[in-house]
Amino acid sequence: MTMPQQRSAPPPPPRPTLPAPKPFGRYTTVPRPPAGDTAPRMMTGFWLVVDGVSLPTFSECQGLAAEYEVVPWVEGGQNEFVHQLPGRISFTPVTLTRYVDGASGGLAAWFSSVADIRQTYRTARISAVDPAGKPIAHWDLTDVFPSKYTGPTFSAGGTAAATETLELVHHGFVFAYDPPPRS
Repeated sequence: MTMPQQRSAPPPPPRPTLPAPKPFGRYTTVPRPPAGDTAPRMMTGFWLVVDGVSLPTFSECQGLAAEYEVVPWVEGGQNEFVHQLPGRISFTPVTLTRYVDGASGGLAAWFSSVADIRQTYRTARISAVDPAGKPIAHWDLTDVFPSKYTGPTFSAGGTAAATETLELVHHGFVFAYDPPPRS
């Protein structure tokens, strides 16, 4: 029985601590690139750096989402409609998935070491990486805390590759797009 080959991006270069996101207003994104640079680019993985610590490359990222609570407001004398106003904003947990390999022990050890330190919030950067190992886009998360680590499920009759997941909770994110170099 052969295992599927994992195609992974090269490891991220060593980085100092991440700069804090600089949103305009409360939550925002970096302005869009010029119209010629909007072509989709292929991704091969995701890098995760938390307070300057580079973690292994991930193959899947889910949960980069935000949602406003909708608050209905009934105006006296207005019988045609109910006003719908934005309330609190909430952010879903981000779940990162990767294939189990030699770096898996380091990921589990990092997750366990977080419990040894008093509750402190961190800054994290998730970078989408192209086949050449260059970042395509970044999501800078604020007040990050790893809330869950799930190791692989083992099955003697299974043919799927073993995966592990890391779940991060946060208080918001800022998106930045890296346009491809002009030729």
